[in-house]
Amino acid sequence: FDRQPLSQVVRVDVETGDLEILHEDRRYISHINASPARPELLTFCHEGPWELVDQRIWCVNADTRDVWPVRPQECEFSVVAEHWLVDGERIGFRSHRRSTNDTRFGHIRFDNTDHVEASLGAYSRHFHTHDGQLVVGDGSPIFPLPAMINTCKTWPYILLYPWDGDGYGTPRILVEHGSSFNGDHAHCHPRFTPDGKHVMYTSDTSGYGNIYLVEIGDVEALPALKMED
Repeated sequence: FDRQPLSQVVRVDVETGDLEILHEDRRYISHINASPARPELLTFCHEGPWELVDQRIWCVNADTRDVWPVRPQECEFSVVAEHWLVDGERIGFRSHRRSTNDTRFGHIRFDNTDHVEASLGAYSRHFHTHDGQLVVGDGSPIFPLPAMINTCKTWPYILLYPWDGDGYGTPRILVEHGSSFNGDHAHCHPRFTPDGKHVMYTSDTSGYGNIYLVEIGDVEALPALKMED
């Protein structure tokens, strides 16, 4: 981020090996994600300290080379952890105020229409959703990382956040992940399976990083997170 290296977003023909530069900039570019339904669309991010990155999410049309910001960042809100929803049109993301500890989840169409964003009842670092109706988060580390700018109250759980029509309701506890978050191999990064019936995540609760799969079942039957605990 500080060195501003020359970064390139490229497309490679797997049959011929021909390489085509779609976009380049002297920025720390990362997180290249292709739309699952629109082969001409992909996103990338300007990576770096969340509180210093002016604009996180960008979209590229590989056919026209057009590049534009997605979910333009305004005022004190930072945006991170973007991913495509299954429709291949919308992009999910986490946002938060740079000066406080609140966390929000949102999704927006690649052309910046149909913007939905709402506060979450409990902090998580990484999120995933298929359609915005049910969001899974990792609860973050058991103890906040020392380098975190804002001290956040965290829970060692994989959490489900159901959409109730106006916002995200009471978080539900799916399972205790118990991960240390000590290195990328122990970052839970939960995500739904394609059929939406299970959540897959990683954890080093056994002392070694492993992949776990948990059936969701009835979300309403899962225990609610008691915020006062």
